[in-house]
Amino acid sequence: MTEFACFFIEMGPRFTTHDYKCAEGRVAEFKAPLDDAFEICDLILSPVGFPAFPNMTFLGNITVDSSYPAH
Repeated sequence: MTEFACFFIEMGPRFTTHDYKCAEGRVAEFKAPLDDAFEICDLILSPVGFPAFPNMTFLGNITVDSSYPAH
């Protein structure tokens, strides 16, 4: 298994059903404005805080702290 898969398997028991439902609600909150925007737009472009990297190549941590594994 990949490090990524192992990370999520290990993290799973740390979260309750309540945590999951709260996160699901937050996703819906973030998604709603985009759903509205895509009713009138086909594409939304915005600047990013890091340069692009070659297709299929991920360099790991991109200048932000994260609890996710870098690989």
